[in-house]
Amino acid sequence: GQQITRIAYASVIIAVIAGLLALLIARRRGTVLAFLGLGVVLAAVFAWAIALYFTDRAKQEVAAAQTSGRDATTVIIDATGTDLQHVALIAGAVGVGVIVVGIIISAISGRARRA
Repeated sequence: GQQITRIAYASVIIAVIAGLLALLIARRRGTVLAFLGLGVVLAAVFAWAIALYFTDRAKQEVAAAQTSGRDATTVIIDATGTDLQHVALIAGAVGVGVIVVGIIISAISGRARRA
């Protein structure tokens, strides 16, 4: 359990550092920001799909278990899948917001370069 948590936190930290470096190095920060937002949206879609797939898969695996254990496990599986779907929706919404901000920054900086 702890190893997975550490790996997850390390992954998030590395992703944030990579995103910040991309923004610092890029000439067109608005475009980079829009693509970072697209990456977040794609990750959210992937997380949503994984939640749906593994919820169904886990229920199939538990179907042969004893009745009392199966009922409790099904509740846990449903709650976990629902939580991951909620997180995916929030991440997707944030990603769309980042895309919009990136497009606005690109449009503003493009006008400033032309002026």
